Amino acid sequence: MHKAVAALAFFCFSASSLPIPNDADAQKFLEYLPDEVVSFVKSLTPEELKTLEEIRPKIAERLKANKYLTEEDSLLLVKERSSSLYDKIRAMYEKLMERLNKLSTGPKEFVTYAMKTINKFSYENDEEKIVAKTLELLEEGEHLSGDSKKEIFQAFPSVQKFFEDRKIKKFLERTRGKQAPVVLKMLRSLK
Repeated sequence: MHKAVAALAFFCFSASSLPIPNDADAQKFLEYLPDEVVSFVKSLTPEELKTLEEIRPKIAERLKANKYLTEEDSLLLVKERSSSLYDKIRAMYEKLMERLNKLSTGPKEFVTYAMKTINKFSYENDEEKIVAKTLELLEEGEHLSGDSKKEIFQAFPSVQKFFEDRKIKKFLERTRGKQAPVVLKMLRSLK
C-alpha cells in the first residue's frame, strides 16, 4: 500500500488505477491529494472498493504484456463492472483534467508524463523498481524551472503541501542522491 500512496501523494493522479488508500496509515496521505480525489475516495462504498481491487489484476496483466493501456481503457474495465463507479471516476478525472489543461506547456507535459509513468508503475510488484522510478520523477521535477513548479503548485496546492511538509521534506533531503535499494530500506524503517 505504501508504494501506491507515495505515488499518489507525489503527483496526485491516476486514482482510477491505483489502490485506494483505505488503511489507517494511508488515510493520513489524503490531505496531500486534490479535493476531487479526496471526495472520490471518501465516497467509495465497500462494494466499489472491491470492484476496483478486482479490476487491478486485469490492468496489471495487460501492462505486463507491454500492451498500451490508456486511462480510457482502464475506465472501460470499470464500466463493464459498474457504470455508477465509472461515472464517479470519470467525473473526478474530468475535473482533474480541467486543472491540468490550464497549465502552460512545460508544466502540463511534466504532469502528464508523471501521470502516465505512475499509472504504469502502480501495477508493478517490484518495490525497488517503483522507488527507482519515483526517484527519477522527483529528480526530473527538481529540474523544472521555479515558474513551472509554482504553476503546478498553484494548480495542485496539495502537491505543494506535500513537498512543504516538514517531515516529508526532511525525508526527501535524506534520500537525495541515494539509490533505490537504500531509499526502500529507509521507507521500510518508517513503518
